Amino acid sequence: MGQRFTENAKKFDGDSRGKPILHFVKWDLLVLGLVGMLAVTTFLSVYLYHNHMKANTGDLFAVLTVDGEEVLRVDLSQSTEQKLYSPIEGNPDFVVCIENGQACIEKSNCKDQICVAVGFLSKPGDMAVCIPNRAVLKIVSEEPSSGEKPYDVISQ
Repeated sequence: MGQRFTENAKKFDGDSRGKPILHFVKWDLLVLGLVGMLAVTTFLSVYLYHNHMKANTGDLFAVLTVDGEEVLRVDLSQSTEQKLYSPIEGNPDFVVCIENGQACIEKSNCKDQICVAVGFLSKPGDMAVCIPNRAVLKIVSEEPSSGEKPYDVISQ
């Protein structure tokens, strides 16, 4: 009976234990190559984007907007010591901290404290949002004016 099983397995291109042997065909290699190219392209685009952001950071500013209106703008390059701001009128419990080129929401009277948990912001595009206070703290980069419109990474 064991010999019959072995003969049947050989008919289906298997090994001596009856397990089928897997073969790569040209389509398998094509799919594998496409997945590899996608992984390399993704890695390179993320790497180049981060290098571009590091190289093109002009003066960094912490900008706080409340209800869409700018209420505070602080130059982070000139902040070496800790400074606390309470920019929302009538709400002394909302405090923004600027320290060593970074900004954070130090204290807020909102329930979940998610905006406080974000911590320090230091790179252009970083932001902390406090929905109950309708406040957005964002780090923006203002590059020296070159007379041309700035372009993003993709369109360059």
